[in-house]
Amino acid sequence: MLKELKSLPSKIFLPACIISWRPYILVSFEKDFLNQKTAFIRSIGTRRTYILLHLGWQCEDMDAAAKLVEELQPITSLHTNLRIVILCNSEMEDQNFKQLKFPSTICNHNIMLDENRYKVMSKAEKRFDAIYLARFTPFKRHYLAKGITKIKLIGGFLPKETEYARETQAMFKNVTIMERVSSRKVSAQMNECRVGLCLSAEEGAMYVSAEYLLSGLPIVNTYNKGGRDSLFDQRYCFYVDAEEVSVKNTVAAVCQMHLDPEKIRQATIDRIHKHRQLFIDYIQGIYNAEGSLSDYRKIWRKVFFHKLGLRCGLNLTRLRQIPRRRF
Repeated sequence: MLKELKSLPSKIFLPACIISWRPYILVSFEKDFLNQKTAFIRSIGTRRTYILLHLGWQCEDMDAAAKLVEELQPITSLHTNLRIVILCNSEMEDQNFKQLKFPSTICNHNIMLDENRYKVMSKAEKRFDAIYLARFTPFKRHYLAKGITKIKLIGGFLPKETEYARETQAMFKNVTIMERVSSRKVSAQMNECRVGLCLSAEEGAMYVSAEYLLSGLPIVNTYNKGGRDSLFDQRYCFYVDAEEVSVKNTVAAVCQMHLDPEKIRQATIDRIHKHRQLFIDYIQGIYNAEGSLSDYRKIWRKVFFHKLGLRCGLNLTRLRQIPRRRF
């Protein structure tokens, strides 16, 4: 693999994490893989390879699932050494891909968060009723939160979203707006707030939804497609219609509940560990099918790190090379 990677152009990095050498298994996101499929295929060569693809956008709509399968099938047909598996964020997505007869399993990408990065800070002052950590882009529907009295907004925006960002920010009163926060400091920002907001109608599993919970925040959540609900505990996550008044009133009500942050965090960790074990079992199934006698539970302890490095701004093929001897 290292020799093959050196043959690639110097500025190309593969947005993937190697989670096993034998058998050879990579994890990436569907769009990242498709955007660099030529580089992936060149680096893999003729080696038998499993590529597991997280979904960055919902495939609960059958049309979306079918479109992705249409893009992936020619690759697997042409390169018979590749086995591509979709890691679904929800049961509905998994059902769609199985109906389309494309390999899939349930693996919500939020289980790849390192829970140790997030803390409940009991001494933190609750300065805000709610926090919404979300890029300033239309599908995030910030306007649903404009009735909240004290709110913190964290998020950047692309050049093409500048007008939307300015118009959106202008509609809020008593608001603190931060464009960027270090990932190591996100939990501290959340601990200054009482409730986390999830307001999109559709997207992927939304890493931030789990980050709220791991920081001890209950969630006010609109009905949605994309799978973020998969790790929700109904005791701490409250559904609302996509209406400004509903969001405002529910946030106010949840603030008055004084829910135990440690219980919220622990319930989320329990769910993450349960789902993570199912993923480990799935990989063990690949090992068994390939005739490997290795115990993947032991390997996973060496492999796992925050988000597997995906979509963290890391050049993974240079930064994250797992020594062969450890596998």
